[in-house]
Amino acid sequence: MDVVDSNISRITQINWARMNLNGVLPTEVAVLEDLVTLDLAENDIEGTLPEGLFTLKDLRFLYLHDNAITGSIPVNMNLRRLYLLDLGYNDMTGTLPADWSNGVNTMNALTLLYLNHNSFRGTIPSTYPELGNDRLQVYELNDNQLTGEVPGGYVVRNLLQSVEMQNN
Repeated sequence: MDVVDSNISRITQINWARMNLNGVLPTEVAVLEDLVTLDLAENDIEGTLPEGLFTLKDLRFLYLHDNAITGSIPVNMNLRRLYLLDLGYNDMTGTLPADWSNGVNTMNALTLLYLNHNSFRGTIPSTYPELGNDRLQVYELNDNQLTGEVPGGYVVRNLLQSVEMQNN
């Protein structure tokens, strides 16, 4: 491995929002082992999200809103330190993963969750009130194609400030 390759994995922040970027997010994002913040919001990123993105153990802030991202949210996310997940205003489809708050997929630090303005369908999993281990403050699922009952448990969350589920 040369010097350039070994140093690239040490990058902790990529803040390239609103830079008119286009194309797909490369699978090589997985080599950014120390990445804490990835902000590619308000660009023209398209295609599906690479699986390696969801194995970055130090990732805390993932801003991908206002792009043209397609596909579904991977079930096997292992982002224990993720604080903010913003996938709003994309072209994502599929159902919402039911096991984010169970077992190895626990996202204990999740505080801000934006999945609004996509085409997610199905029901809101009953495990969602436990997301973030009582840290969840903002929870936006509005403007999708979700159906069914809203799971109970949101009212007992001390830090919860905003829940948006309209237009489903």
